[in-house]
Amino acid sequence: MMKVNKEEFLKLFHIGSGSHREQKMIEYVESVLTKNTIAYHKDVNGNIFYFGYKGQPFVSAHMDTVQSENDEKVAKLIKIYDDNIIRGYGVIGGDDKCGVYICLELIKKYKGKLNFSFSVEEEVGGAKGASVIASRNVLELKEAAYGLIFDRRGNSDIICYKNDYGSKLFDEALEEVGKDFGYKSERGLSSDADKFKTYVSCANIASGYYSPHTSSEYVIISDVENALNYGDKIIEKLGNKRFAPCEKKAVTTYYGRGYNRSVYGYDYYDDDYYGGLGGFNNNDTKKKKKIKIEDPVFIEEEKDDDTTLITNCDLCNKYTKTVMLIDSNLCVCEKCMGHLLDDMKSLMFGV
Repeated sequence: MMKVNKEEFLKLFHIGSGSHREQKMIEYVESVLTKNTIAYHKDVNGNIFYFGYKGQPFVSAHMDTVQSENDEKVAKLIKIYDDNIIRGYGVIGGDDKCGVYICLELIKKYKGKLNFSFSVEEEVGGAKGASVIASRNVLELKEAAYGLIFDRRGNSDIICYKNDYGSKLFDEALEEVGKDFGYKSERGLSSDADKFKTYVSCANIASGYYSPHTSSEYVIISDVENALNYGDKIIEKLGNKRFAPCEKKAVTTYYGRGYNRSVYGYDYYDDDYYGGLGGFNNNDTKKKKKIKIEDPVFIEEEKDDDTTLITNCDLCNKYTKTVMLIDSNLCVCEKCMGHLLDDMKSLMFGV
């Protein structure tokens, strides 16, 4: 039974890794691989991969998130609640830090037998990093046993045959192993699997994060651990058995209630995936009020007679009255300000 090292896992959430700003996450992944003497390649884009173990399976995750620079500024305040829930302010990046952690743990366990891919720029649309990795490893992918991509919300979905990611035989094998872990075959959105499926059967596995791309995102550690053990059992049971690509023709997929949120570059959303996204108002032209913090408790608002700030809070995305923190340029509502002060005092003074 594999266990999540909560202290090590939390480190990933303290690393800002918005798309095009993945460098610190790249360095973290490299440090883990180097510490465990695991061979890898890194291209000029920052993609990290290795497909040198002929005929073996591979695991995959992407290193970028949709975190804004404001989300990254408060990443150090992300912490574990009730010994099982990871949450913080704004987007915390469980998509796909959960996948990165799971893949690293599996790579360490199956050292010398498991290929891998850690891509950049998945969240910008088109899975750009994975596209480059796939194009440079065509022969190796054609010889690979199968691919496990850990980049799906929740704790039960196997995105495979219904998305043309893998053969029906592979889908059935995953469902059989998944019975003990609560997993079943479902339909889902795009992932790096779209770039690998041409050459070998793949599946995108639910990895324990919830409400991704939103200010209410959170991670359930026990679900991450379940996904980790599910992946471990798949590799143990299927070994290096080869599963050819899905042969059925691709079909147009309808993902339910659709609407556009161009801020993240996506046009369609499945089910209630982004149901809690809330409203965006990027056209607010009203001047933002500034405040100065005199001490950890008392907040004095600067006088500004001709404007009243009503905009989206950068932390919870609620459209309400906010103030701007001068040093960080964050626009924060009253409720989030209270939480921030409590967490800063705890971080600084241990109270």
